[in-house]
Amino acid sequence: MGAPLLFAYFLQPGAAALTRYLNIWLALQDSSGFRTDQLAYWIEGKPRASATPRWNLIDNVLRPAWRGW
Repeated sequence: MGAPLLFAYFLQPGAAALTRYLNIWLALQDSSGFRTDQLAYWIEGKPRASATPRWNLIDNVLRPAWRGW
């Protein structure tokens, strides 16, 4: 498995709206650098560039409110 694996998604005949949506989504992901980042991580084995924790409601909003009680 030296080359990247190609995937195909089967859609219903006449699913033009879904096809259009998927094509737009893939183009946006490609232009934002997401595809390049994913290839570097999953195919080339490079570490992810950012290890910052993700924002979440409990840690960022609810816990500070509970400390004030």
